[in-house]
Amino acid sequence: MKGIFLFLFFLGALIIAIVLSYNSCGSRNEQGAGLISILEKAEMMADNAKIRKIESAGAIYTIETGRRPGSVDDLVEGGYLEPSDIIDHYGNKLSLPSQSLEPGQSESGSNVVKRCGKCGNTVSASSKPGDTCPYCGVVWGYEKQEF
Repeated sequence: MKGIFLFLFFLGALIIAIVLSYNSCGSRNEQGAGLISILEKAEMMADNAKIRKIESAGAIYTIETGRRPGSVDDLVEGGYLEPSDIIDHYGNKLSLPSQSLEPGQSESGSNVVKRCGKCGNTVSASSKPGDTCPYCGVVWGYEKQEF
């Protein structure tokens, strides 16, 4: 847990340093556009950190209880996560990533993990081209398979 807190502290310090460096150069319009982009990236990185924390808590829950968590609420109720750990930057509740069903496996038993090509977040295994990423809003045009 200390590692996650240190990571989030470092991330916050990095964001402050970037914001301060943008305030010292560029025109007013460029600063505004750059700052929004940086803040969006920082929010997505914070959401990614929460997703990784949920994955870790789910694995620990599975090892300690011998069963998979049914939802992120099980992880909060069991004391594995704080309520704020399951809320993204939009205020929406995050869900268990698909690989938390079994360590590294989907319901069919195959090793399927789908991630958004833009933001890198884990998305539903049923996601397909034409769907929208729930984290960054990009519309997927194709699927890329990696083994």
